[in-house]
Amino acid sequence: MANTKTFVGEIRFPGKAGAWTGEHRKWLNRIELDDPWMRTVLRDYLCAVEGLEQRRGALDLAIEELWSESPWAETIARLRCLRGVSTLTAFGLCAEVGDFRRFSHPSKLALYLGIVPREYSSGEAIRRGPITKAGSGHARRLLVEAAHNYWRAPSVSRDLQRRQRGADPRAAEVGWRAQVR
Repeated sequence: MANTKTFVGEIRFPGKAGAWTGEHRKWLNRIELDDPWMRTVLRDYLCAVEGLEQRRGALDLAIEELWSESPWAETIARLRCLRGVSTLTAFGLCAEVGDFRRFSHPSKLALYLGIVPREYSSGEAIRRGPITKAGSGHARRLLVEAAHNYWRAPSVSRDLQRRQRGADPRAAEVGWRAQVR
């Protein structure tokens, strides 16, 4: 238990720092503070986090249930055939990009998303730097999170099989080729 005579800023989680794990959540709920104001604020914050998580869960469920009725249903179905691209990720990418067909070449889409290297040119000297980060930061984050799934050996999980079921078989083939590159 936390020492109730200390300032709240001095209370430290004894476990590993990072995301709020189940262990961290249990620890937060066990904190006992003598000061009624601090106790009230802590409980209010914990309830606010719980409420936001419930809202997020309800929205995730609604997107999962309704994506097939959206104007991007065909694109979402294809994107879901890629490893690491869930319905929520595909829906988010479609919301950020809009109509993918407006890009005449994949390199134009990469430019739009800001995932191409920055270039510094002077005369014959060309230096490449970090990505430009132009465009939607949210779309870039979604792509980076999806790309993290490709460091493991190629495989088709049950969840990926479920997402590929009923989709264009060519999209599933593209998804497999992306894994074995």
